[in-house]
Amino acid sequence: MQSKTQSASWPPDLFLLLSSRDLLYSAIPSFVIALFLWKLFVHSRRDRGTVPRAPHLIPWIGNLKALLFDPVTWPWRMHEKYGEVFTTTVLGFNFTFLQGQPMITAFAKGSTQELDMMEAYKKIFTPLVGAELFSSNPNEVREALTTHRLNYIQPALYQYIRGDILNRTRDLVPETGWSGPIVLQELLRISIFRQACFSLVSPTMASVHGEYLFKRMKSMDVNNGDSTNILIPWETAIKRRRKQEREEIIACVGGYVKGCMTELITVGEDEIPDDFLGFIIKTTWSRAELEKANDDTIHDYSQKVAARIYGLFFAGFLGTASLGAWAMHDLLTENPRYFQRVRDDVDRIVEAARNISAEEPPHVEDHDFLNACITETTRQYSIGTWIRWAEKPFILPPGPSGKPRVIPHGFVTVTTEAIRTDKNVYYDCETYNPERYFQAPFASKSEYQQTMTNMICLDSLRAPPINMNCVMQTSFGVGSHHCPGRPFAYRMITTFFTALMESFDVELYQTPENAGGKHKMLCTPLFASRELISDITICIRREVPF
Repeated sequence: MQSKTQSASWPPDLFLLLSSRDLLYSAIPSFVIALFLWKLFVHSRRDRGTVPRAPHLIPWIGNLKALLFDPVTWPWRMHEKYGEVFTTTVLGFNFTFLQGQPMITAFAKGSTQELDMMEAYKKIFTPLVGAELFSSNPNEVREALTTHRLNYIQPALYQYIRGDILNRTRDLVPETGWSGPIVLQELLRISIFRQACFSLVSPTMASVHGEYLFKRMKSMDVNNGDSTNILIPWETAIKRRRKQEREEIIACVGGYVKGCMTELITVGEDEIPDDFLGFIIKTTWSRAELEKANDDTIHDYSQKVAARIYGLFFAGFLGTASLGAWAMHDLLTENPRYFQRVRDDVDRIVEAARNISAEEPPHVEDHDFLNACITETTRQYSIGTWIRWAEKPFILPPGPSGKPRVIPHGFVTVTTEAIRTDKNVYYDCETYNPERYFQAPFASKSEYQQTMTNMICLDSLRAPPINMNCVMQTSFGVGSHHCPGRPFAYRMITTFFTALMESFDVELYQTPENAGGKHKMLCTPLFASRELISDITICIRREVPF
């Protein structure tokens, strides 16, 4: 009897298994119905003045994984699915993505109160590189880094950079024949940073403390560190190291700023200086204010200026070095005719300078084709998104329904892939071709006339427009907050290329890793900028004696 009762009862494990299976069978239809209702809800919001929302599975976390690991193609796929505007959730924030010229125009024309660029970047970068990054003023940079000031410092800058390149390669290049393999980025990055030090602070700082500051600025590169620290609210070893090195940079630069302030008080008149640092100081404080200031106040002033310089180092040095590496990679691995054309231009510009005097520096601002090469590189490996912060809901132009749409409070970005690949502007858009900027539909600034309604006027850097109504390049932003240092970035790259190629013949050192233009790159989370992470190896041969 006992055995019969035991055989009739269910084992506990079997009961749990059957219960779990029943629960699963019940959950599947519920999930399908919930998903259907969600999609129906999202679709219905299109026609009610709001924008569709890309779904996610985990509340608050949202589509974080997509923006971290697929920042280029994921927004593109979502645009194909939801249209030119959609919103998603990431870490509790709304992220709205815009695509297409009407949306870009609205984005660019949004005032600082409506769409705040600085607030957006502060929320993302402050945990990694400090609030000091945002001390600089884009307008003062635009006014200070004029063509006049760049030309004023260019002769001394060129001689300094060429001498630095020769000193760094002295033991690497034999008297005759080719050198062994050299990693180009090591030469390029320190050269770009020394140019930034020379131009923004002083030649003395570039020579004496350039290496010291360079090592510390490298640790500020988000792609070299642990970008997941953005997501960690508490202090980490990486954050402590970045903070310490940031303070060391500001302290070092502050010493030079203080010396410049003292000099401006004791000598000279009240006119605005030609150098960048003097300009920043004189347009921030009057001579009377500097004369009345005690030592503590002068120290406080110098630290504020040093923080602004640090912000410019971060924004200018890291981005320009990355762009310069891509530009040289393209010239060395793409059509050899392009590299030879740049080489011929360097020889021509150098010869023109030598006809004036043996010490006359080449006029690197005369580069035209090299500027076109840089422009094409910025198109090929452009920044994938521009970003702003909307404190309140923001109204977009009417959509297909003819009614205005409202995007929610939070981050607002423009996905730029459609600009880079616009076949109406860039024929064979996936091919690297700097010669496209010398033919239709483009016209140089000197050739363009108002009657050329079907032509696109290029600027002095052989680059297409970035104005609010017509955006055809993506790497330097748009609207009132587009990058004010763009001419400076081009100038630093052309200075390095000219100084290197005046002194050496350059060729690519072929390896299995770079054969056929192969390379490794990293897409920065959210911004989707393409960073070259594989080495560019070159061999060089003396063009002139040391």
